[in-house]
Amino acid sequence: MMRAAYLLALTSVIFAEVPTEEERQRIVELHAQIRESVEPPARFMMMISYSSELEAMARYWMADCRFNPPNPAALPKSVSLIAKYDKGERPSLYDVFSAFASEQQHYKYVSDQCTGQCYNYKQMVWAPATAFGCAQKQCSNEADSSKHMYLTACLYSPA
Repeated sequence: MMRAAYLLALTSVIFAEVPTEEERQRIVELHAQIRESVEPPARFMMMISYSSELEAMARYWMADCRFNPPNPAALPKSVSLIAKYDKGERPSLYDVFSAFASEQQHYKYVSDQCTGQCYNYKQMVWAPATAFGCAQKQCSNEADSSKHMYLTACLYSPA
């Protein structure tokens, strides 16, 4: 029984989709643009790059298609997660990050508060972050098994 569960989890990880080199380049450039445009400008904004290691961790985390954050003990220290479910077709990572960037309107720098959803934006512009990696996976829709959803998960380091 345990062997079957292990093989099923391994198969699920294999079917997670990772970005192409072109997608990686586009989302790194988008991160750079967003990070350069923060107001007020960050004093010590680090350059950010794409990490295959963080991508592999994102693939592992999404193996069972759960939206719940991973057990903190399962992630290395100082790694954080942003995740999103989309109905229908697989969204481009560029579109996912553009949507996250639009959360800027809900972030109030002076009070470091959100007036709406802004966690994903805050993670994208977290000045100390130097690397991120993402994966996407088609998951079943519990509300309607005839329709699928896509889970996008990205890990950032340091958190």
